[in-house]
Amino acid sequence: MTNLLQLKLLARDLLSIHYHRFKMSTFGQPILVYQMPKTGSASIAASLKKTGFHNVFHVHKLDPNEKYPFSYSQKLTAFLTEKINNNNIKFKLITCVRDPIARNISDIFQILKVNQKFRENGLAFPSTFSSSHKFLKQGMNIKQIQDLFWNDYPYHDLPLFWLDENIKRNLGIDIFSREFPKDKGYLKISQDNIDLLIMKLELSDSLKEEQIAKFIENDNFKLIRTNITSQDKFSYSHLYNEFKKKIDIPLDYLEKMYSSKYVNHFYTDNEIELMRNYWLGAERI
Repeated sequence: MTNLLQLKLLARDLLSIHYHRFKMSTFGQPILVYQMPKTGSASIAASLKKTGFHNVFHVHKLDPNEKYPFSYSQKLTAFLTEKINNNNIKFKLITCVRDPIARNISDIFQILKVNQKFRENGLAFPSTFSSSHKFLKQGMNIKQIQDLFWNDYPYHDLPLFWLDENIKRNLGIDIFSREFPKDKGYLKISQDNIDLLIMKLELSDSLKEEQIAKFIENDNFKLIRTNITSQDKFSYSHLYNEFKKKIDIPLDYLEKMYSSKYVNHFYTDNEIELMRNYWLGAERI
């Protein structure tokens, strides 16, 4: 028996590209929220739509040759790539960066949440990594989720290369070649047919709201928060904050993350020290 989620996925796969083509030709300049997962992209995309922007696209990857869990994603990527490569269309693009350790921890709970949602609807877990079957176990405790994080979570390095693998390779914009104003925490870049706003997720919501409003030239923009891991209602959500408090981060992992090109390009020495001290336990207890 087909359930509601199955019907929604089927309708999205069959109809969404037609709708996206309609949006692109009807609603003016497109806005692309193109960010690595768990960096606030869902909140930004939802806020743009709430403000009245209909030509909004929300993606985490933009390469038609990559492997995707849904055929819909493959089609959307091919469609957007075609339009971006057509220099007749001007895109506004928003992306955010985040403390890589905080992002990774939030991401594993996102995977657990999506897995649970699909399992409850009798569907297979939509994943592209080989050890995803280990996320199927129900009723895991903190220790088991920690083991899963260190032994089977495949995206530890994703924050360190995402900008090069996605923004630079797919759009030709080398963010690391541009000086980033670390104290301000945001930067606008214009290149070819793309205007790009990049921000640190750790900025206050009011400052992010102000900068996005300027970027899209709409004073009515208000940032609403959605898909927040600590507020999600699923079987593991109550463990998220406890997980952050109790997890032991190895020193070599801290060093790898906080000595990376990625972190040092966007964060001040003081911010890096605060992040490092937080995960060492000084501020978590």
